[in-house]
Amino acid sequence: MRVFKRFVFFWGICILLLPVVNVSAGKTKKAYITSTIKNCEIGDKFYVKLKGTKAVSYEIKDETVATVNEKGKVKTKRAGKTKLVITGENGKKYTCKINVYDTKRAEDQITVETESSKVTANIKDTEVPRESYKVKPGMLVNFTHIIKKSGNPEGLVYLSKSNITDKLTWRDTDTCKLQKEVIKPLSEMIDAAYKEGKFKYSIISGGGYRAFETQYRYWQRRMGMNPAYGDDPYHNGVICVPAVSSEHRTGYAIDFDATDAGFAWLEKNSYKYGFIKRYYGTKTIFTGVMDEPYHFTYVGKSVAATCYLEGICLEEYYEKYVNVEYN
Repeated sequence: MRVFKRFVFFWGICILLLPVVNVSAGKTKKAYITSTIKNCEIGDKFYVKLKGTKAVSYEIKDETVATVNEKGKVKTKRAGKTKLVITGENGKKYTCKINVYDTKRAEDQITVETESSKVTANIKDTEVPRESYKVKPGMLVNFTHIIKKSGNPEGLVYLSKSNITDKLTWRDTDTCKLQKEVIKPLSEMIDAAYKEGKFKYSIISGGGYRAFETQYRYWQRRMGMNPAYGDDPYHNGVICVPAVSSEHRTGYAIDFDATDAGFAWLEKNSYKYGFIKRYYGTKTIFTGVMDEPYHFTYVGKSVAATCYLEGICLEEYYEKYVNVEYN
């Protein structure tokens, strides 16, 4: 009888422990990295830890941007992008993207033009007078022909308060502005595109007129990531220009959103309405900007027709027909 009771007691304890043992045995810890992206400044020091398994090695992909020691301590060195790769005891690799900014240099940068054509323009808003300035269709604005004054150009109108075609939409519903004289030719162009191919267009957020402060922030962000950004744009084109070099500050430039077919139609037909595709990849040596199929500028029918039919950009037009600098 005693043997039987001991037998029952023993197996009873086993049955009670069985769920606990199974759950404990079946439960596995999921390994993960504490940060998958780090935004930091030059000189920052930090750790990115691996949880759920032991880290056996650390590697920085670009050691000119940052370094890491055997304990996983990261130290940033210069502005740029790199990756920290941690290898776990489980044999898997875990990656953290590291973005290093140089905000101080971006804020301190001023307009510089060297003999080798390298230019870095980033005038602070506090360093320029706050007043209106005059613009006109076909005005050349780029790295070396700059708008030095902040404020607003004369002639701007809100699209929401204009009689622009209902075939065009824009993301900044209540704040998008363009030059008043652009509204009619823009409407005619958009209506023609819709009539011929049912093409629809929208102006992207920030794709119309931009204030100095807005463009300055765009440029400052690029400079923070890479202080050398834009130093030699004619050989290494950019997609963002300084606030003093942006056509968007005139109210004549537009960044569209459309299908590839829609962009192709604009490239082929926009000159009929006074617009040109402003930046071609083949013209970077003149403009300093990479190919932008979405950026069109109103320059007037005569200038637009010449640029399109002769296959030249606005800089080439000025060199050939105007040879006048605006400063």
